Amino acid sequence: IWNTEVDPATTERILRENNLAMLKGLPKDAWQHYGMHQERGKETMAHVVRMFAGHDVNHVKQVEGIAAPIDASPPDNDPRCPFLTCQSRA
Repeated sequence: IWNTEVDPATTERILRENNLAMLKGLPKDAWQHYGMHQERGKETMAHVVRMFAGHDVNHVKQVEGIAAPIDASPPDNDPRCPFLTCQSRA
C-alpha cells in the first residue's frame, strides 16, 4: 500500500538511506557472494549494487530532462504562445 501522506522523494530518500546502512554493514567477503542471472550469468553483490547505483543516476537524468521543458514553459497567458492562450479560452 502506497503512503500518500509522504511524497515520493521523501520515500526514495528513506529507502536509499536504509539500503545504504544495510550495505555498509555487510562484511567484506559478502560483496563477492553471487547469484546467477538467467541472461547475464554470475553477478556478485558488488556488481548488482553498482548497477543499481547507475540505474538511479539514469532515472534522475530522465526526470531532469522531463522537468526542464516544463519549468521553461510560458504561462497560458504568455503572448509568445498564442496556441496555449487560445486553448485556455476554449
